[in-house]
Amino acid sequence: MRLALLLLLGAAALASSAAAQTASHALTVEAVPVPLGFTDPTLDHAGLLAYRGGLLLSSADRDFGGWSGMVVSPDGNRVVLISDVGSWLTATLERRDGKVTGLGGATLAPLVGEDGRPLGSDKEMADAESLAEYPDGSLAIGFEHRHRVLHYPVSADGRPPLLNRPSRIDAPPGVAAADPNQGLEAMTVMPDGALLAFDEYLPDGLGHDIGWVFARPGGAPIRTLKLDLTDEFKPTDIKVLPNGDYLLLQRRFSAVAGAGARLSVVSAAAVAGDAPIADRELGQITNEMTVDNFECLGVWRDTQGKTRAIVVSDDNFSVLQRTLLLEFELPAE
Repeated sequence: MRLALLLLLGAAALASSAAAQTASHALTVEAVPVPLGFTDPTLDHAGLLAYRGGLLLSSADRDFGGWSGMVVSPDGNRVVLISDVGSWLTATLERRDGKVTGLGGATLAPLVGEDGRPLGSDKEMADAESLAEYPDGSLAIGFEHRHRVLHYPVSADGRPPLLNRPSRIDAPPGVAAADPNQGLEAMTVMPDGALLAFDEYLPDGLGHDIGWVFARPGGAPIRTLKLDLTDEFKPTDIKVLPNGDYLLLQRRFSAVAGAGARLSVVSAAAVAGDAPIADRELGQITNEMTVDNFECLGVWRDTQGKTRAIVVSDDNFSVLQRTLLLEFELPAE
């Protein structure tokens, strides 16, 4: 079962996230268009990334927010988001003239744990940070604080995977050394069915962040990767591109540079090799642009064959932050 079916059945979810015990519910999401440029509203590029529209999202529902991982359908019209307080949201991306204009049909539900019960909003168990989809439509979620990976299977009765009782995927042993709040932030399913993940910040002391290829088909050994660190940017999501390479989202925040995000390409050849990985930057979203704490990444291909990327920010349920959704067209491969 693919993401489309998951979304169609999302309204059947059993409980809301933050409260952890109330029934699933539909919610209204308000969407206000935003320019790319904060100081220059005519700005239409971030480096090599062509801006294709964006939204400031909000809801009166107290459980809306904290989005930390995302999967987008291949046609770019549907989305699943997971939050760091143990909830998931399904919605349709409404479009006009090729630009996203809103989120319709939104439904919020809880993530369930290995016992089949809602995880609740306790950070220790419910801090979901990364979402990856397998070819059969099943989903893997990486959690931090209690570092682990859960696999939500497809079931014969057609229930959405995130309503099914998950099973544990053995996470790389090295992730145990990560800070509780800096775990498996960026994770995706590789073309061969293995999981590729980078820790948010687990430096080796030599200018690299640690990642892994794990849960490999046939029980192949775990491989440890090293990603060249770039300034203060830290990985927050990663997705497979149509050509087999990977699109990496990183974010930063500092008192000097402010908030920022960075999109880059990690080649499949580099992931397969033994040398430290040097990515290729496509563009940065700077503090002169519409920017916040971008943690979610989705990739899809439009009817013209152009690859697009969607990024969504985690507002941390703070009045000082926002939920932003921005879309970019990537340069030709």
